[in-house]
Amino acid sequence: MLLREYAGERQYRLRELFNALRYVVRTGCTWRYLPHDLQPWATCYQQ
Repeated sequence: MLLREYAGERQYRLRELFNALRYVVRTGCTWRYLPHDLQPWATCYQQ
């Protein structure tokens, strides 16, 4: 029997992470230069 690990609850909504991804693609900036009104860059990059 294989046990699954508990993933936990998301801190940020997927829509907010998607908006950060769109910002990076549209502006061509690097992850570390995301505006502060978006999620932390490391969280977006990991997703």
